[in-house]
Amino acid sequence: MITYTSELKNTEVQIRSYFANLAENISRVLEAVDVYAAIHQRRVAALARHVGTKMRLDEDKLFWLYIGGLLHDIGKISIPESILNKTGKLTEEEWLLIRSHTKQGYNILKDIGFTYPVDDIALHHHERVDRSGYPDGIGGDMLSIEVCIIAVCDVVDAMGTHRPYRPARSKEEILQELKNGRGTKYNASVVDAMLEIIESGELDFRYYSQNLSTT
Repeated sequence: MITYTSELKNTEVQIRSYFANLAENISRVLEAVDVYAAIHQRRVAALARHVGTKMRLDEDKLFWLYIGGLLHDIGKISIPESILNKTGKLTEEEWLLIRSHTKQGYNILKDIGFTYPVDDIALHHHERVDRSGYPDGIGGDMLSIEVCIIAVCDVVDAMGTHRPYRPARSKEEILQELKNGRGTKYNASVVDAMLEIIESGELDFRYYSQNLSTT
């Protein structure tokens, strides 16, 4: 006999599968503009789930944290590849355009029907605890734990990866950035979890892009 509880569980699994497939398909759209950005999203999603697990978040939060990471930079599909991959210094106009990806991402995601504020992650993952971020300059308790986790994972992945305009930063430089920003730019609890992951060797920077699972 199928119970109400088992039916509910099956429905929940189906809904999660639907949203996961939807997020994967949306994320792949970014590959047409910037392959790096698409891969970056996947790495951030996997790393965010790792951090969330370390912080003992529940399964529901871990699921949506992964989805949020997978889509946090989707707004970059509105930015020309020539700007995203520019090797020289960005002009003020180009920098403003780059920064607009947060609002563009929000606009793309807000009406899709996710049952969790994935759009808020896209909008606010460049905000900082001390209100020094963008686009709204909010901070403190106004930032969800999911936003704070994606923010830190975004920084770690970006610093740890080679880009056309700069080489990858060293493990020591990344650790210093996290420690300097702990409790000011970045949520202290998130930084502590990330530091534990890095210092324990769970994130191996020698083979960073190859070894960080996206599954």
